[in-house]
Amino acid sequence: MTINFLTKPNDYNMIFEVGIIADDGLRHICALWEQAGKHYVNTANITKGERKRYDFTESQEAELLDFMNSDETNREYFNKPLI
Repeated sequence: MTINFLTKPNDYNMIFEVGIIADDGLRHICALWEQAGKHYVNTANITKGERKRYDFTESQEAELLDFMNSDETNREYFNKPLI
């Protein structure tokens, strides 16, 4: 999974959003999930059996934590995506 952007919650959208390119090359905007201190995103539709979970790598986790602790509302990585 490649991360292109991270967006913090705001008055209109109460979730962290992550813009990714999945392993199959498709682009998705996903909600950020956390389980046992690790972050991940889900793509596709679970009811159709198409759901895919992408766990953050260590470097993606470190960048996410830095972003969460910053005053920024979003970060874009289009020029240098987080792999």
